[in-house]
Amino acid sequence: MHRAYLLIAVGILALVPAQMAFANCAIIDRLDTLHIVQTRLARDPLEGFFPSDIRQLRAVSADLGDGVIAEAVNGNVFVGQGAAFVRFVRATRLLLERASMDDPNSVRPHFTPQRRAELRQIGDYLTILRCTDDQIDVATAERAAEAVDATSDAEDLQQVATTIAQLGREIFRLRTLIIVVAIATALAVIMPLVRQWLVLRRRRAKRHNTAYGTQYRIDENTKEGVLLDINCWGTKLRHQQTTPMTPGDPIEIRIDDEWISGSIKWANSHYSGVGFDSGISLSHVNAVLAASLLAMRGLQIQNGAPQDAVSQ
Repeated sequence: MHRAYLLIAVGILALVPAQMAFANCAIIDRLDTLHIVQTRLARDPLEGFFPSDIRQLRAVSADLGDGVIAEAVNGNVFVGQGAAFVRFVRATRLLLERASMDDPNSVRPHFTPQRRAELRQIGDYLTILRCTDDQIDVATAERAAEAVDATSDAEDLQQVATTIAQLGREIFRLRTLIIVVAIATALAVIMPLVRQWLVLRRRRAKRHNTAYGTQYRIDENTKEGVLLDINCWGTKLRHQQTTPMTPGDPIEIRIDDEWISGSIKWANSHYSGVGFDSGISLSHVNAVLAASLLAMRGLQIQNGAPQDAVSQ
């Protein structure tokens, strides 16, 4: 039974993109004209009358909007054949920007292997979408009548309602819903993995041993402590408290005359692991290391060690 449902679902999905839509045969005919002319230019711009071809491309593509194109080919502007035709018309306008009426060779760089492949793809789509002459004549006459008729306020409101209804149908189209569900599922799977990778990256970041005397604030009390190691994401704090701090409690640590906020990650009677809320810069880390080195050298001098002794 489950297999039967799966076959039915696959059949529906296979039929959805193959639906033939003659909702606007006039637009499809214009797209076909753009394809024919550009196919000839890609083959050899000297084959036809080049200035006439460029003028025809400019006139035919002049007012083709993305939404109109996608609706005419029964697609959408995001994926599938609708997106392919939108890219095709945009590429046509790019060609017209680069073309020089006096130099047919100016269009040759436009037709890269990728552009030629896109032309072949558009040709395959048009084989299914191409209308008959009668359908084109009817669609052209309807568009001409719509252009001549003056629109009243009521007609304007009706047009707005129609546009909203078309947008709703596009949003709830089966393919669109499947794409949205697929993207949401992918994000639901990927985001926890990304967060886990970020946590592991922070934990594995190199820690630098230090002996940085400083202050920390917790529960509105300021106390003395020592940072025993540090990186951009956290530090190990030796504190005065004999009772362990509670993991998750907020804490502030003074580093290079700046209070850095963080939270307790682990704790025992004398030491606590602190994770910084936003991370700190390398300049902060270097300031801690430099101050620790000076403190250790001063301690060595007090103990009679040479001034240039370096802590191991």
